[in-house]
Amino acid sequence: MGFDETAKNKADEFGGAAKEFVGNATGDERLEGEGRAQKDASKLKEAVNKVSEKAEGAADYVKGAAAKLGESLKKDDEA
Repeated sequence: MGFDETAKNKADEFGGAAKEFVGNATGDERLEGEGRAQKDASKLKEAVNKVSEKAEGAADYVKGAAAKLGESLKKDDEA
């Protein structure tokens, strides 16, 4: 997850919160709901990006561990 993507999600979240606030203040239920949906969607995107980032880190760890195991087994075969 890059900085640009995080910044975009935060901007969307802020924009949604602003719409929700204005909708609530003016009694516009449609605008309030639209803002809430936008805010929630941006939070969901951020959560998905964090999970994806963690999964990539776990995959890299497993690849590294597998490579070390392969090297170890190769050394044992050579001995």
